[in-house]
Amino acid sequence: MGFPLFWVRSRDWIDRRHRLAQEKTADPDRQTSRQQAPPQAFPAPIRVTIVEDQSTTDARYRDEEESRQREIADLAAQEGMNSATQAIKDATLDMRDFTQTSTWLVGIGTGLLVVTLALT
Repeated sequence: MGFPLFWVRSRDWIDRRHRLAQEKTADPDRQTSRQQAPPQAFPAPIRVTIVEDQSTTDARYRDEEESRQREIADLAAQEGMNSATQAIKDATLDMRDFTQTSTWLVGIGTGLLVVTLALT
């Protein structure tokens, strides 16, 4: 008798959790409108001037220069890979042509062999 009671209680618990989850996600706009006040608008924009010391400026310039150098190196590597890929493509096309020629020659040779066997 304890086994079915366990399943009934588990199912009630799961249903209750499911209902609570649905209530939380049912209307998020309504809940946020109650919790948040509308933002206040300033009468005039405030001008902000960012002041950084010389060491911070130098560090930022170094980081930007390193980033540019990495991008240049990456582009050079990509161009090298492109040329290697093109060479592989050309070699593959050449192998395809040789394979087709070889297949035709084998077919002709097999035909001639059959003719030779038929004549003997």
